[in-house]
Amino acid sequence: RRDLARGALRSAAALLDRVPAAMAAEAACDRVVLLTRLGRAADALDMGERALPTTTGDVHAELCLRLARAAVRAGRWARARAYVDRAGRPADPRTPLLTADAAFGEGDVAAAAALAAAAIVAAKRVAAPEPLCEALELVARCARQNGDLATADVAFGRAAAVAGEHGLLPQRVEAELGRTLLTGGTRRARQTSRALLTSRTLLTSRTLLTSRALLTSCAPETRGALEPGRTLLTGRALVTRRALVTRRALVT
Repeated sequence: RRDLARGALRSAAALLDRVPAAMAAEAACDRVVLLTRLGRAADALDMGERALPTTTGDVHAELCLRLARAAVRAGRWARARAYVDRAGRPADPRTPLLTADAAFGEGDVAAAAALAAAAIVAAKRVAAPEPLCEALELVARCARQNGDLATADVAFGRAAAVAGEHGLLPQRVEAELGRTLLTGGTRRARQTSRALLTSRTLLTSRTLLTSRALLTSCAPETRGALEPGRTLLTGRALVTRRALVTRRALVT
């Protein structure tokens, strides 16, 4: 789960492949997250739905909430709400957050903003940084949609700060780029993309950054801005691998 949070998807996949059969139900929750972050939300929904009958109690509720996130990524708003209702966890900050995501996807910005604000309160109450970041980002997107760029800038900035403090790579990149798009347009966002994706901290998670996962999980308006930095980082990673192969050849 730590690998998923910091974007080390290859490592997370390898660990999940070694989970014993007795823990298959618990592992299904993490597999849904992994597939969603790899840009395979439809596959996450299919796999998670098959696993649901094997789960009970807290594991069942957790799987429902993670399936709701996959449904949001897949643009299946009604299905996302149905999973949230099935989870039956009103005190969990993801309940108002995912409902807010569904409302935003359907174009009900007012409802999305109110639910996202409730999610922020709930996330702070239980000290949950990931839903806090996502709720702040949604507040920012709602404010941007309403033309309130000052509020959007503050919310994106708070989301980036929380994500940076807790090592939440996808949330940090999206918040930073969202904020840059507010003030500098696409050109400046591309510059920010390069700076973010080549920094020492983020290079440690290049498995995520050189995949489709981050682009797929970002809001649509940030994807184009992120692509140049992703391309640059992919090139650097390839050069590093070639240098390592050459060095090994010389040694042998």
